[in-house]
Amino acid sequence: MTNVRIVHEPAGEVLATNVEVAESFLASLRGLRFRRSFPDGHALLFRFGSAGRRDVDMFFVPFRIDALWLV
Repeated sequence: MTNVRIVHEPAGEVLATNVEVAESFLASLRGLRFRRSFPDGHALLFRFGSAGRRDVDMFFVPFRIDALWLV
């Protein structure tokens, strides 16, 4: 877990206070799969090398999420 905050500007609303970075291919592949929950105030960050079309799948994720694309 990385001690980073994600803040929505200009409102200054804190969206996440603890950010987990999917550093490896396997971590990216696993994502949120097989977790029972994900705490409020936490985020899972995927880094991409360039802009492009990205998909989100919810296979084996038994809870709702909010997805954000950040630049």
